[in-house]
Amino acid sequence: MQVDQWQNRIVEAGVEDPNQLLANPFNLRIHPKAQQDALAGVLDAVGFVDRVIVNRRTGHVVDGHLRVALAISKGQKTIPVDYVDLTEDEERVVLASHDWISQMGAYDLGQVETLIDMIENDNARVQQILDDMRAEIEIPVHTSGDRKKLIDKHPHTVRLLIHVELAELFERAMEATGKKNRAEALEDICCFYLGEYEQR
Repeated sequence: MQVDQWQNRIVEAGVEDPNQLLANPFNLRIHPKAQQDALAGVLDAVGFVDRVIVNRRTGHVVDGHLRVALAISKGQKTIPVDYVDLTEDEERVVLASHDWISQMGAYDLGQVETLIDMIENDNARVQQILDDMRAEIEIPVHTSGDRKKLIDKHPHTVRLLIHVELAELFERAMEATGKKNRAEALEDICCFYLGEYEQR
């Protein structure tokens, strides 16, 4: 169906006690400790720059569950909120698509490196994020010839989707490597498995 004008479903902006916000029973996301630490570090260093989205009809959080959880654990008295007016089915559409569409974006890795170099912040958790980002874009490409030139010309990253049932096992394996950088930890796991497999 062709829509001439997009509707504005945001009906109000305000602040709420995070303890009063209702987690969405259909929330798709889980938040590993590394992500929790990273976001907490940015919130400590900068503060809120984005509002939690709450559906006025159901009272459910549509986006911002981790910010709400961190605010509660921090003892934050208020959190900024945008209220939207959605049916239950529309709420599910937004819940399913909001983060998913964001993940479809790609990074200009040259711009990422430039931006990182310009940031001056002494928060340890913010520095860890920047270090992890730098390590991600500096991983060497083990290839040669035209394939390497093509990858150099069109750099990209790969995102892994982990079923929630395996998330805890995955995180334990990453931590067991002792590597702080997740890309390096995953590389260790792969090398260990391939070494064991090739010896059989």
